[in-house]
Amino acid sequence: MKKVFSIIISSILLSSLIIFSVYAKDLIKFGKEIKLKEKTNVSQVLKEPKKYIGKNILIEGTILAVSPKDGCWIKISSDKKYETIVIKANEGEMTFLPDFIGKKVKAEGQIYFHSFQEHKGCLYKEQNGIESYMLKPISVEILN
Repeated sequence: MKKVFSIIISSILLSSLIIFSVYAKDLIKFGKEIKLKEKTNVSQVLKEPKKYIGKNILIEGTILAVSPKDGCWIKISSDKKYETIVIKANEGEMTFLPDFIGKKVKAEGQIYFHSFQEHKGCLYKEQNGIESYMLKPISVEILN
């Protein structure tokens, strides 16, 4: 029992060190290096989302919200007022912190269709029944 407890505590401490060492930098990176140079406007993705499914794109905006449960998603602003898009990572792959709200972000990944009826994880329960397009990131850079 002591060995299991020791392993759990060690894992928590190691995770904390990794998060704080990454967070202390001016640029916080998750995933692979961003390869794309040309940015796609979020408004264009929202206007014609099916056009972007299965294609790698680069989007950018300001972080407006972070998953309150486990940091598995962020909602970012569009280039047009009142438009937003969610960047949803697989749980455990990327952990977005509440302190990231208000920071600029770039993300590379693929747009996919998501029905909130199927989701039992970290997204808000009041979104059940809503269908949406999201970005599944392979790279995320947050300007600290």
